[in-house]
Amino acid sequence: MAEAEARPKAIADAEKRLTDIRALMKKWEKSMPQVTEDERADVEALCSAADKWIEEKKEAQAKVEAHEAPAFLAKSVDVQLKSVANLVTKLSRKPKPPPPKKVLNATNSTNATDTNATASVNATDGGEEAADGESSNEKTTPEEGEAGEAAKDEL
Repeated sequence: MAEAEARPKAIADAEKRLTDIRALMKKWEKSMPQVTEDERADVEALCSAADKWIEEKKEAQAKVEAHEAPAFLAKSVDVQLKSVANLVTKLSRKPKPPPPKKVLNATNSTNATDTNATASVNATDGGEEAADGESSNEKTTPEEGEAGEAAKDEL
């Protein structure tokens, strides 16, 4: 007699658990982006399979007389839900994706690099003039210096 009372309770509990799991998968669409659509579909497939099994067993039990052996035992309902529960537990432990890198820092470093490159070009130009002035050990007047630079520019 205990089995006759435990079976309907196990079925009701299983149906409630499956409903709760489906609601959880809907919630996870937004709250847990690390759980993919395929993984949620796998859970839904397992839930559907468990629902189908429960319905088949309920129909089979309805055909069995009260004095005959039951079509299924209450503990077999939990066995059917074990694979669904294991997958949901596994997915619930899946780590969140790392936060996206800040775009502002990347933009600032690019600008700083461009500024540094411009500064080094200016420093290089100034360095060549100083090197040219030092290598010519001749003393020139400002007018001759300008003429000398103009001659260099023409080359």
